Amino acid sequence: MEEEVLLSGWLEKRLPVLRDTWEPHWCVLRQSSLACYEAERECSVPKLELRVLKWAAFREEDAFGDAQLHRKTRPCGFVLDLGTDVPHAHQRFVHFDAATEAQLQRWLEAFQALQLPASESPQASDATPSPKGYAISVRKRTFLYRKHTYKLRKNRPRNQA
Repeated sequence: MEEEVLLSGWLEKRLPVLRDTWEPHWCVLRQSSLACYEAERECSVPKLELRVLKWAAFREEDAFGDAQLHRKTRPCGFVLDLGTDVPHAHQRFVHFDAATEAQLQRWLEAFQALQLPASESPQASDATPSPKGYAISVRKRTFLYRKHTYKLRKNRPRNQA
């Protein structure tokens, strides 16, 4: 039996850290997960299926992940925390952009409607590091991103005199 769809729509998902690009995905939120598809057809196999533990809009002061980096450029964005059960630490936080304030509100309300266990609810965030700790991490990631892209642009052979 298929689960009830709480909300579906187009969202832009941020790709890995060193490739600061965003791709559109058709996202379908159900009680157990958020599935991301390449097209609006849900009959295909999802490109990505996420088990949501916590969420936060980029504009919130205690938003986690790289939300602070994207706050100005993506004001209608939100971040999902998938917990520590992910294969790699850099996959823990997934960033999305809803494009409009109305769509952002719809997604945040749909996440509120999820019935998460009490230990995993956003209010019980004892295991979440403080925003101050994330600020250091954000600065370091920004530095690494800029350093990496600079090397790619400067990967030309130097003039030999």
